[in-house]
Amino acid sequence: MERSADYPVEPRINIAIPIIGLPFEAFTRYLSARAESLGFSFTPPIYPPSLRPVLEAPVSDRAYYGKKILSIHGERDTLVPYSQGKVDIDEVLRRAMKGEMEVWVQEGAGHVVTVEMVRKTAEWVWRWALSENKGMHASL
Repeated sequence: MERSADYPVEPRINIAIPIIGLPFEAFTRYLSARAESLGFSFTPPIYPPSLRPVLEAPVSDRAYYGKKILSIHGERDTLVPYSQGKVDIDEVLRRAMKGEMEVWVQEGAGHVVTVEMVRKTAEWVWRWALSENKGMHASL
């Protein structure tokens, strides 16, 4: 396993479905902007030094390679806006070569998990984990 620093890439994980989330690489930038928008300095104790090696270590180019990733977002999410991580999500798309990645932004949805998001998640799990013909089904 590798990640860089001490955080490994887990080869047994082949499917991921972040719902209302951003790629790991976006956390520090997003959390910093959020803290500052609330009037906090993104320094200790708000951002403890013990988190720096975990949140700031570079992610291996192989971290996303070959993975099946469904990234789900609400179009109107102001708590974890898709726009805050779009650059990083695009980079994950590039790095997931030989895998499959879909970004799905639900119109009108905010920072909530909707029935449609759950349905989309179930379709992804069926397609890539449960179906006898993994990857052959477009949708349920």
